[in-house]
Amino acid sequence: MKWSQAKIKETFEELQQNGWDTSEDLSWGFVFNASDKEKLYNIFEELKGYNYEITKLEHTHNSDAWELHIAKDEALTFDELHRRNVEFAEIAHFFNARYMGWDVEKID
Repeated sequence: MKWSQAKIKETFEELQQNGWDTSEDLSWGFVFNASDKEKLYNIFEELKGYNYEITKLEHTHNSDAWELHIAKDEALTFDELHRRNVEFAEIAHFFNARYMGWDVEKID
């Protein structure tokens, strides 16, 4: 998934208009997929020192791919999220996997 910096800024503005305080910690999730789970473990090992947690690792039902969802509670600006997307796409490419995008949830 390609997210331009402008699209991310627009999404942040929509979150704020809907009552989200984007200056506070939110639960940011990031999704990768690959043809085998070992590639995803390699990605997680690369990111482990940054305090991400695996929230899901499963074989997708619609294909022969595996999906990894990692998450971390933190405050991000739209610029930081944009840079994270670029970095994660590069890491995924290095491990012959794909970076699929991100999601965000409020912390209870």
